[in-house]
Amino acid sequence: MRDRIIRLMWLAVFVGAGLQAGPPVAAAREVHLTLQHTSDLHGHVLPTVVKDTPDQGGLAKVATLVKSVRRETPNVLLIDSGDTLQGSEMAFYFNYHPLREGNLRRVHPMILTMNHLGYAAAALGNHDFNFGPVVLKSRIAESNFPWLSANIWWSGEESPFAVAERPAPARVWNPYRVMEVDGVRVGIIGAVTPNIPEWEQPEFIQGLRFSNIVDEAKALVPILKEREKADLVVISVHAGLEEGATSSWENPVGPLATDTTGVDVILSGHKHVDIPEKIINGVLITAPSRWGLRLGRVDVALEGE
Repeated sequence: MRDRIIRLMWLAVFVGAGLQAGPPVAAAREVHLTLQHTSDLHGHVLPTVVKDTPDQGGLAKVATLVKSVRRETPNVLLIDSGDTLQGSEMAFYFNYHPLREGNLRRVHPMILTMNHLGYAAAALGNHDFNFGPVVLKSRIAESNFPWLSANIWWSGEESPFAVAERPAPARVWNPYRVMEVDGVRVGIIGAVTPNIPEWEQPEFIQGLRFSNIVDEAKALVPILKEREKADLVVISVHAGLEEGATSSWENPVGPLATDTTGVDVILSGHKHVDIPEKIINGVLITAPSRWGLRLGRVDVALEGE
């Protein structure tokens, strides 16, 4: 697929953004693909009340929008950008008393809901480590979708995250997933802010090394393009876009867009902000607030042989 036009729809609001077109292609056909995006759900399955003010968030309400869009178009990929398992009282209960209450024998309600909605992939967030490796590994095992992280490595020391079948250094989780939708190959890279060691209890991340997101993207995008033949490259990253032209080790979405050739869409999170649409270096960036208060939607039209 050569010629591509990427348009963002933020719920019911359409905003246009054109990418540079390639040369004409004989016998071209157009394929429409929709990316739906959540981030920082923080264990909110149902709406909650904050200081007596009804909170209109929750994955149950997001599900209504997800299903509505799927009735419009068959080519939909639902992707999350992390901080999923921690935050609400319900999530706290299912994570904090995993063994005493037998909760590890019950699928986490967030995972149950995400499995039901058919997520294509999720990136890990920093708060997903808050309850230790036993809980995190169990919840990932319950998931019908892959959790992706390009920049988390097992260092080789004794660790609950040791990758037995691969010698260190090795990535603990797959860095990307490639899916084919109506003849279009979509490469999805997952990544998380490398600032986790500044916040997390050392025993919860023992043996893990968090590398530079931009460096990992620079290495992986050519693999997706050349080896995996991806037509569209999407990065789901639990990191934010800093204000203005600045960026940081914690929130490197700006350099991720400017310094990495071949990226089409960045689905960001972590900062709990609304970014309906931001174009940097021809890359479309979006962020859907927190708790399921927003659902990001990116409509893509690709033309090619």
